[in-house]
Amino acid sequence: MSNSDESRPDDFTNRVVDNFYHAKYELTAESYETTWGFRSTTGKFFKVSNKDLVTAFSDVLANWDEWCRRDLNVNSGNPDETLAQFSKKYFSDGAHKDLAEVQRRGFLHLLNTVAYASNHNQLYDEAEWYNPLEKSEYEKALAILRSYSQDAEIITSGSAADTSAPSEDRIEGGENALFYGAPGTGKSYEVWQKIDKATDPHFVTVFHPDMQNSDFAGTLKPGINNKGKVTYAFRPGPFARAVACAWANPGKKVYLVIEE
Repeated sequence: MSNSDESRPDDFTNRVVDNFYHAKYELTAESYETTWGFRSTTGKFFKVSNKDLVTAFSDVLANWDEWCRRDLNVNSGNPDETLAQFSKKYFSDGAHKDLAEVQRRGFLHLLNTVAYASNHNQLYDEAEWYNPLEKSEYEKALAILRSYSQDAEIITSGSAADTSAPSEDRIEGGENALFYGAPGTGKSYEVWQKIDKATDPHFVTVFHPDMQNSDFAGTLKPGINNKGKVTYAFRPGPFARAVACAWANPGKKVYLVIEE
């Protein structure tokens, strides 16, 4: 795994999606700030913010011995009772706690997939599920998730925009390209032939039936400030983040890839 792989949120989330190998669930990583989501066997779609994932990993690492004692670092186990027990005693309040107690198997698989994908390039398939994950793998995942949250806060605040950039240095114009065809005909391959993942700024999102305009563009969302009071702030979607990145990098082409 190269340094560029670790520093680009879209590469990491794509790796997690590719590694989320489970016949009963479907994973969507819509952004690196919020909306990691997965669809259950009942067709319901559940979302968890990157911030809640950071808290979940922090809680796990703070109680690592208990996590391992319940075999929760082994993905092949049955967490229907063990994860709920761990959550009630050791998880902080948040969406991660609710998911751990209601969507146990899907959420545990998400946690372990994120930990695995942060350290490995090969697929996290059923053969790998029987191998216990190490503490260092969870620590690496936590570090990546924290860095993405920090980047997202910079973009949200607008401090990443370079408003002093001269207009003559800014690339003008753009292009919308639609790739269509039957599954397996190479649409995604053709897209990535046009984008250099190592140097081209790019953002990736997946459209699904439960996605709303606010998920794509961005919307006001409530949060808690340092004084414990409820505040509202704009949380950008992939479109807003791509626009902010383009404004901050006037001399580069910025790509927004929408999968279906």
